[in-house]
Parts: sequence; C-alpha cells; structure tokens
Amino acid sequence: MEIKVIKPVSVNQKTTENSIKIFLAGTIDNNHSFDWQTELEEELKVWDENPNKEVVVFNPRRDFWNSSLKQSIHEPEFNHQVNWELDNILGSDIVFLYFLENSISPISLLELGMLYGIAIEKEVKKKFVVVAPDKFWRKGNVEIVCDRMNIPVYSSYEEGVSVLKKLIMDTR
Repeated sequence: MEIKVIKPVSVNQKTTENSIKIFLAGTIDNNHSFDWQTELEEELKVWDENPNKEVVVFNPRRDFWNSSLKQSIHEPEFNHQVNWELDNILGSDIVFLYFLENSISPISLLELGMLYGIAIEKEVKKKFVVVAPDKFWRKGNVEIVCDRMNIPVYSSYEEGVSVLKKLIMDTR
C-alpha cells in the first residue's frame, strides 16, 4: 500500500482518481497537543494489508504554525489553511475525527457540525470514524450529533484506527 501524505504546505497536492482519500480532522490546539496525526500516518505506512491501493492522507497539522496570525478572512495564510481544510474534508472518502480527552477542540466540534449539515442536506457517500474518549468534555454532544447521522463513536484511538483500516480495505 502506498501512503501519500499531503499537508497545507505540500508542493505536490495531486491525487489520482483511484486513491482513497482520508482527512485527519480533530484536535491540534495550535500544535500544543500530542501529534496523533503523524502517529497515524506512520501506523498506516507500516500496515501493509493491501499493496494495490494508494491512500492519500490529508493532514492539516503544519510542522510550523504562526499562532500570532490574525484569524481573519483577510489574512492570506490563515484563509488558505481554513479553505484547504474545508476543501479536503469535503473531497475525502473517509474523515477520521479524533477528539483528544484533555482538549477543548472548538474547530473539531465545528467540523463535526459541518459534517452533520452536509449529511442532512444530501445523501452522504463519505465514511466517518469519530473517536471521543470518555473524558472528552463534550463527548455527550459528539455522541448525540453522531447518533443522528447513524455514526458510531469510538472511545479509544486504537479502536478508531482499527475501524479506519477496515474501511480502507472495504473502499473501492
């Protein structure tokens, strides 16, 4: 299996039509939280169940993020980041959404709400893996929104990754 990782600053952001596209949504906290995205990328790279599939992972976490940027539509770098995330959430086959237990994750909650809006607006062909540990401060909200979309919520990262791997195997 070939794993291609694309970040907002990647030079080559081209994907093939046959690739399985996964967006890693979830806790980043201005790069102050555990970098679970890179851990997941590495886990997928060493997992070699089906070498005939190309998997493209969209990772919104930048190696460097200028947290002093004004969060404004008129700030080009900030605007690019947010639009890159929205475009790739919408364009992915699978969204892996992970809420870290000691985080507040307001943007991730916003992303979950956006996905809910998309789901009720039209038939969704997208697959979701949502992980919210029991200690996540808004797990109840996450469970209720996901229940309305008929999406299970997993309590552990390991369980979510196991489900993600199954979805990869079953896609295309």
